[in-house]
Amino acid sequence: MTAKRLRSTVELYRSREIVQIPYDLSDPLDRAIWTVLQLYIDHIERLAILAAEEFDRPEVWNALQLYIEHPDTEGYLRSLRFLQAWELEEYLKDLRDAMQGARPMDPAELYYTARRVAEALFAPENEPITYSIPRDFWEAERESLPDGALERGETPAQLAQTLAPLAHMLRVSLGEHVSRSEAARRLSLTPSEVALRIERGQLRAIRVDGNVLVCVADLPGG
Repeated sequence: MTAKRLRSTVELYRSREIVQIPYDLSDPLDRAIWTVLQLYIDHIERLAILAAEEFDRPEVWNALQLYIEHPDTEGYLRSLRFLQAWELEEYLKDLRDAMQGARPMDPAELYYTARRVAEALFAPENEPITYSIPRDFWEAERESLPDGALERGETPAQLAQTLAPLAHMLRVSLGEHVSRSEAARRLSLTPSEVALRIERGQLRAIRVDGNVLVCVADLPGG
């Protein structure tokens, strides 16, 4: 008997298993979370279609079947190391609740959760470990939505505005970061030595537009 895969509320809503969206879409952050989940599921479905074509299984058209019924194609998807949609949703809700003071999270847990979200959203399909956050997303202003935008509805061209609250949440959760050269100066090391410490997991770092930024909390005085 095949185990039933957990599903996100977006998937449940699309399949009409729930009739009410469990987010307040008048709230900018809730709207951003709901929107990014929709985009993520669309991405997973596209990968599922590609996997079905590669393994010559044209009847397999969704990630649910790939995860549960076809272990050969599941290996293909698992190799990409992406989160299942429900997992991403749980991470996003945890970050939201932490931001709003409804769920205590220590700094290490907060950072890990935000990193997993960033990896899921921005990792290339063929190099899941090497991800880079787009600079316009990283620097998005928290309050970039114009007055009345939520009531009027957003067009695809205005997507960056819709996701700005989520970008702010990630940036706050990850904490302050500085360039690798600045980290080297603070540590009295060469940039190469800093890179080695990052590789060894002694320093936490993220990539923004391909540039390595080091977590200030791991530096002297941080």
